[in-house]
Amino acid sequence: MSMRNVLVRMRRVPGHTVAIFAIVAGGIIVGGATAAAHPEPSLLVPKSAVGTKPTPHILDFAQDLRGERLKLPAGPRRVPVPWNVDGCDHDYGTVNQCVPWTVPASVGQRCQWLAAHGFSPLKVRGRDRQNLDSNHDGMACDKGDVGE
Repeated sequence: MSMRNVLVRMRRVPGHTVAIFAIVAGGIIVGGATAAAHPEPSLLVPKSAVGTKPTPHILDFAQDLRGERLKLPAGPRRVPVPWNVDGCDHDYGTVNQCVPWTVPASVGQRCQWLAAHGFSPLKVRGRDRQNLDSNHDGMACDKGDVGE
């Protein structure tokens, strides 16, 4: 019997509506109670296999290959990285300090610009590439340096 036929009969005979409702409601209640019960969990493997190490999964597709094995080319051991790759001149300041590699061209006094941006005085750690240590005392942009 289709759902349409059930609905047509419910309209014709109102007493059947109550009976059908009771059957449907009872099925929902009983079915809900059954669905709420949790079945006992079961393992798909035997209990004797629990806790043992699994066998390795070996892919044997390459065992029948014939011919000479090719060796990988020897790559560079060290990749050259430019000293200023991060835009910092590491010859000035502290290890964690990033002194700009170039000062804007429009700036007349480089030491004044660096001081305005919090870079004064600076210890010269290597080569004085920017000529900021004019008196060669090991400190750039301190008293006595011109900083042009």
